[in-house]
Amino acid sequence: MIRSGIVLLDELCGGLRPRSSYLLTGGAGAGKTTCALQFVSQALDRGEVAVMLTHASRAELLAHASSLGIDLPGALRAERVVALRYRPDFVRRVAQAGTTERVLDEIRGLVTRYRPRRLVVDTFAPFLDDASPSPLAASALVELVERSQATALLTYADDLAERYDRRLEPVVQHAAGVFRLSRDADGRRQMHVVSIREALAPIATTARALAPTPNESLIDAPAPIVLVRVVDTGSDDLLAALRLQHDVVVRDVATAGALPDDAALVLETDHTALDRARALVRGNAERRRPIVVVSRFNLRSLDRARLLRDGADEVLAGDMGVPELLQRLATALRRGHLVRPPIAVHEDESLTQRTIAPAGDLLDRDRFASALQARSAHDDAVPFTVLRLTTPESSAADRRAIGSLVLGTMRVGSGDLAATADDAVVVYLHGAARRDAAPFLERVRGRRGVGAAPLRVEMASFPGDGAAVRQLFEPLEVR
Repeated sequence: MIRSGIVLLDELCGGLRPRSSYLLTGGAGAGKTTCALQFVSQALDRGEVAVMLTHASRAELLAHASSLGIDLPGALRAERVVALRYRPDFVRRVAQAGTTERVLDEIRGLVTRYRPRRLVVDTFAPFLDDASPSPLAASALVELVERSQATALLTYADDLAERYDRRLEPVVQHAAGVFRLSRDADGRRQMHVVSIREALAPIATTARALAPTPNESLIDAPAPIVLVRVVDTGSDDLLAALRLQHDVVVRDVATAGALPDDAALVLETDHTALDRARALVRGNAERRRPIVVVSRFNLRSLDRARLLRDGADEVLAGDMGVPELLQRLATALRRGHLVRPPIAVHEDESLTQRTIAPAGDLLDRDRFASALQARSAHDDAVPFTVLRLTTPESSAADRRAIGSLVLGTMRVGSGDLAATADDAVVVYLHGAARRDAAPFLERVRGRRGVGAAPLRVEMASFPGDGAAVRQLFEPLEVR
């Protein structure tokens, strides 16, 4: 349980269940926005991030927060609170769009970016003001709340007991609790429980109630975990570490089958089984619980990015200590699973040495230049480094020998490319920064025979050396 920050609600019900949604109703002046701001204030006290969609103007909201002693301007500047306001023509835009999908895109973007622990929609009535009899708008809002994995507070003006709008059913059915605000004859604010899924004990009004809220991770039940060993031989150390805090079921990839949706998924892999791990992540992208990948060895940065893009919520290195591993895992479990992760960079994974050249062959100059053009054609392209390798007295035999070493060292199936161009062997390292080229060169040099002519290396990296890389196309040279 966590405190809502709304005194009446906490005294009435004992607080809220994390990652659940709650509906607060009441007429004009009942105090819904006050409760919404108190809910946000509690998030600030706990060091959490909150996202808020409101009908109030900026001036009204800031003045209201100030009257409650909430430093909302400071929280907005620090991006601990992210607030959106309905446009004056919001209803018209919803009607014109014909769907709430595009209308909610901006809120989805904020949820994806900031991963808030608390979400406020004060009020969601504008979603229903298009005069449509359909509950689709409310359903889309509920879907957004579910995917956010945040504790959500939604407000609505009408009294559900007096006038129930069938379009509200998705919101009401999803809510863990529905409350009604009103004022008595003396103007004092009152709160009533309309419905609640589970009776909760009121918070004791003693000095103990003012003590700091315990760590939620110690309150929530230990998350069940399915450990899928994508590698041939799993690590007993990893299994022992997970069992310190979790109930763990072990599966190997061959017998994984249908995985339970109510358990977090931990995939144990390494660089040799990466394709199988990625396929498993993609196959479980729609699950509700988080997907965490643990690699026995440190993966290349691009491989970690691909796993996250496929739908993994965290990628952990197997060489990290147990406290860090468990803490990162706990954070991933608390954040929840993001069903549709954002795409930060553009990448065509079909463009590989294997697909555009026969096995064991180098590309020619034109195909290499065309491939680089395609790789860097987007502003959000994956970074890469291009190397030009020559010897003092280059010969066709030298180039063939260097080319063979390069093909045996680079990642042929993952995006690296190699070609002959004039008197040089040119190498494209996909997803590699300039610093990543050094280990590759060490491996190539280590495989050259004793007495072999020294390699002369020139390089450029994208996007840092963007202009120099673009000059590689015609003529194909690295400056």
